[in-house]
Amino acid sequence: MTYVPKSNRIFVANGGDGTCRMFDGSTYKLLTTVQLSSDADDTRYGPATNQVFVGFGDGTRAGIAILDGTTGGLTGTIKLPDHPESFQLEVKGQNIYVNVPSANNIVDVLDRGTRKIVAMWRLGTAQNNFPMALDAANHRLFVVCRTPAEVLILNTESGKIIARIPSVTHPDDVWYDPAMGTTRARSYLDGFT
Repeated sequence: MTYVPKSNRIFVANGGDGTCRMFDGSTYKLLTTVQLSSDADDTRYGPATNQVFVGFGDGTRAGIAILDGTTGGLTGTIKLPDHPESFQLEVKGQNIYVNVPSANNIVDVLDRGTRKIVAMWRLGTAQNNFPMALDAANHRLFVVCRTPAEVLILNTESGKIIARIPSVTHPDDVWYDPAMGTTRARSYLDGFT
């Protein structure tokens, strides 16, 4: 779910039916529904362009949908090699970082301007890279893997893994707190680390 303050709209992705629904932020009235191919789940908001990004699909029908933050209309898509498990937007840049674990454990780097993949970073022996968080100011991407349970810290300027830190088993989500300079991972099995 993503809230767009500029238009007072709420965008909710639904993995069950592959839709993204836009609601009025005051009345919760359904305003529009966009049908994507399948498994729509993560959503993010780009305030500079007033766009909502939605991860969806699998196989050759996977990608990031780009929706207008006011009308909810589909304005484009960026194709991916398989389902995006998590993605993060640069607020001051054009990059989108996307975890695509089923495509040989990669992080795809997308350019919002060209709507193309500009880099593919392999994670070596780490597998099941699901959640991620971004510290854009310090060029750090936190990719949390389930096998082994660890946080990989990547330099976003080079794509190189610069650190590996043990994590909770079966991580489900991760957050970066810029005020504290810390990252927290959550597992529905183990709690927080």
